[in-house]
Amino acid sequence: MASEEAAEEIAEEASEESSANVPELDLSHCGVKQRVRDIQADINAEVLSARQEIIRLELKKGTRVNEEVAKEEKQFKEGVTAAVKGTQRVILKDLRRFEDSIQPVKRLQHAENMRILKQTTQIRQDTKALRKMLRNLDKRLQKMENELEF
Repeated sequence: MASEEAAEEIAEEASEESSANVPELDLSHCGVKQRVRDIQADINAEVLSARQEIIRLELKKGTRVNEEVAKEEKQFKEGVTAAVKGTQRVILKDLRRFEDSIQPVKRLQHAENMRILKQTTQIRQDTKALRKMLRNLDKRLQKMENELEF
């Protein structure tokens, strides 16, 4: 839209220039002179038309260049996106493989943790029972000592 306005503006300037370059002569009574004026008007119209066509082609070429740049940018973005997705797939694949390789170790570690927990619980219970036995033995021993003293 702005390019069309620019083209019209340049066309107006071109028509003003072409009419400014040719002095207006009063040749209205002469057939040959009228023919020269008609040819001059036709030439000015052709020049104006050619200038407008040049402007239109230049704008079209500029638009085409912009389209090519946009297309290249789009292709670059698509390439980057594809590379990121490819890297993401590789990382996820490696992560799954690592998780698969660690599963047996996790199972063994869990079993070992449960075994140690059972042992710890058993030792605590045994310690508690031994302390109770020691207290009872102390009481019996005290009782025996008291009986021997009397």
